Amino acid sequence: PRGLVRTQWIVGPEDAGASSDDGLNILAIPFPYQFSDDEFDVKELGMGPNEKPVRVFKLKQSWLDDDPFAKFLRDTGQMLAECSEKEKRIVHGVILPELALNKLRFAEFAEFVKSQNPH
Repeated sequence: PRGLVRTQWIVGPEDAGASSDDGLNILAIPFPYQFSDDEFDVKELGMGPNEKPVRVFKLKQSWLDDDPFAKFLRDTGQMLAECSEKEKRIVHGVILPELALNKLRFAEFAEFVKSQNPH
């Protein structure tokens, strides 16, 4: 169902003394940068004799193979370094699209980001 969602930012008590200049620095990465249509494995599921079949898909995620994922880590390391060196800012969070990583690659990515951004 559709509806209206109201959002708000609430400052916790431990942050009440923070300066307004202490922004929240988010690095949004559109990974995978590109992928082909054969990444989608589409299937039709029959629901019953008089009902339309439902189409579902499974994502292959070949961008998580060793070589493309290693390049992604290098690119991310470079982006984090640029934020630190040029902007003189730390990155507080990284946002990726849904299904960009699987559970294993997420764990590797989280450790990598922590090692590159120790603040």
